[in-house]
Amino acid sequence: MEGSLSRERIVGKQVIDANGHILGSVKDIALDLKSKAFSIKVATRSGAEVAVQVEDIAASGDVILLNKPVMVPENLDAAQAPAPMIQPAPASQAPAAVVLAPSQAPGFCLSCGYQNDPSSRFCIKCGTKLKP
Repeated sequence: MEGSLSRERIVGKQVIDANGHILGSVKDIALDLKSKAFSIKVATRSGAEVAVQVEDIAASGDVILLNKPVMVPENLDAAQAPAPMIQPAPASQAPAAVVLAPSQAPGFCLSCGYQNDPSSRFCIKCGTKLKP
């Protein structure tokens, strides 16, 4: 189906807000039966869980890019932090791939932020030598 993503292709992807900050990774998708609105549940690095409406998603590729900045509480005390949930992956499902932060991805230029081809030795936008 053109223009749609399955749950399997969304869960686990990093979510980056409009300011370029890594919000966290997609934990699940949700449907509000009252409003008939879909959202993605994002597990943040601080341990909080944030619901992001589908309308707030600008693009989806290697990561999910939001069209607005998102504020998340930095510190949660132990009473507020959600209990970790470990669910075994179904036998038919391959293990999830490790998603690198954009600055760690091969071909990422630390000078200008351009994502080059992973085999590139120099940034095609600014000419800076890339990390191997």
